[in-house]
Amino acid sequence: MPPVAELLAGDFTSWRRVADDPPADLAPWARAHLDELCAWADRGLAMLTGDTLCHVDVRADNLLIDATGGVTVVDWPWAARGPAWLDTAMLLLDVRLHGGHDTEALLRRLPLTAADPDAVTGLYAGLAGFFTDRARRPPPPGIRTLRAFQRAQSDALLSWLAERLGA
Repeated sequence: MPPVAELLAGDFTSWRRVADDPPADLAPWARAHLDELCAWADRGLAMLTGDTLCHVDVRADNLLIDATGGVTVVDWPWAARGPAWLDTAMLLLDVRLHGGHDTEALLRRLPLTAADPDAVTGLYAGLAGFFTDRARRPPPPGIRTLRAFQRAQSDALLSWLAERLGA
């Protein structure tokens, strides 16, 4: 398995592309903090080290729950080696997106997310840049809803980052 930082290296430079050509509908908070978001994404990428097998795309539609409550994680094309807390932190993005829970409280409570808070913030900054950049592209053939989904993930992450960074 490749290191997760290697897998995400190009994606985590997305804020630079956004800064070079900001979309007209870029959230005002993100527009005002582009340099800071670039720096956080760089910092986050550097902190994505570890030897745990990571799915790197854990969200509700990649989880199958059987009749006994057992969970099977499916759809592993992005598997990589990384920090033990990565998939849990990424699943919390899905929780944040769909609402109903205090994701900061969950982040503090879950044992696998006992990571450096700066690493988690950097992860979320890198992912927010990726989703912001991708959401403005035309949809790929046959997946018309992808860009709206990426935009929703971007919006969820940007509001969370604004809270985490005290803005």
